[in-house]
Amino acid sequence: MLTCIFLLISDSYEFFNKANYSRSYPCDEKRQNGSVIAECNGRRLREVPQTVGKYVTALDLSDNYITHITNESFQGLQN
Repeated sequence: MLTCIFLLISDSYEFFNKANYSRSYPCDEKRQNGSVIAECNGRRLREVPQTVGKYVTALDLSDNYITHITNESFQGLQN
């Protein structure tokens, strides 16, 4: 039983490690054609998350509850 669980965990790790995709709270980030895309859509967010990686080039905030955005909302993003 423990061997089966270990194999499942190992395979899952390799899958996410090989993919150009990483999970971070509350958004998922993926690399595509030289871009870094943060998918934050449908997360019930009330503000722009400050945990998004600084190299993100596209940010999807659709289907959230964000009602107020300022210049400071994106201060940690370089691109």
